[in-house]
Amino acid sequence: MANQKCDNCKNRETCEGAKPNVNVHRISSVCDYIKLTMQFRERFQISFRGHRRKDFKLSPEYKFTKIGRSYNDSKEVLDRFKNRSYSMPKPQHIEQFDDWRWLFFAQHSGLATKLLDWTSNPLVALYFAVENIISKQQDDVFGCVWGLHLTKELFQLPEKGSPDDINEWVMVNSPPFNERIERQSGKFTYHPEPSNIVDDSEIMKKAVLWFFCIKEKPIVNQRIRKHLTIMNIHHANLFHDYDGIASFINNELFATVIK
Repeated sequence: MANQKCDNCKNRETCEGAKPNVNVHRISSVCDYIKLTMQFRERFQISFRGHRRKDFKLSPEYKFTKIGRSYNDSKEVLDRFKNRSYSMPKPQHIEQFDDWRWLFFAQHSGLATKLLDWTSNPLVALYFAVENIISKQQDDVFGCVWGLHLTKELFQLPEKGSPDDINEWVMVNSPPFNERIERQSGKFTYHPEPSNIVDDSEIMKKAVLWFFCIKEKPIVNQRIRKHLTIMNIHHANLFHDYDGIASFINNELFATVIK
């Protein structure tokens, strides 16, 4: 099917960021979003990804250069991360040679990897579509949530094999060994060839995509954040450390608290 017309976006013909054959839906409240996502979630196993800019491409951050040339040895990058972490407390439940779990941990520590973050919790994804702490975006910038429906054969168990054994992108369920991953209901797609631009057209070769774009009014971002905070979906809960709590108090708490 062609893109649906998006009356709430500046681009009147299509929702910016979505491409042909992506199922487009517009939302202006948490209630709208829950109603739509639950219609799909009751029938399908869906992963969600929220992004603060709706023109974001579904692509991992992995990109390295070495002596002016493209450098694609992700194993060496991960090994360097592990080697420089020896003097720090060992991450829980991660053995030295468990590359999958080290990869998940490195991703959530900020290392650019071949992973793309998703969540099984649609409200967590919605938070990342409206937050302004990590993205530093103002409320005149509008985000989106991607919904990804995968069949069972596209899942890879992290207990089996190594990331280097993967030839095509797969979804990997992370075991809840890290509090942040657990709180965010995190899972990942792994893209073995990120040098090729990964976007929704490649994803759609093996999966079904939904695109939930947020109505382009600053008050909508603010209202969604407030309602998510009431449901305990906020920065301090999703990033439960001293920095996360301080950032929440500084940036969100007093704007979302019920007067």
